[in-house]
Amino acid sequence: YKGYASEAKHGTVRDFYVFKEKVYNHFLESHPEMLLRK
Repeated sequence: YKGYASEAKHGTVRDFYVFKEKVYNHFLESHPEMLLRK
């Protein structure tokens, strides 16, 4: 069970980063001017 929980947690973290990247890319497409303010 311990190994399964570890795998599940790792998968969740990976999915979270993929989701965050999608949201970030969508945000830049919607607000390109934000990128130019850096």
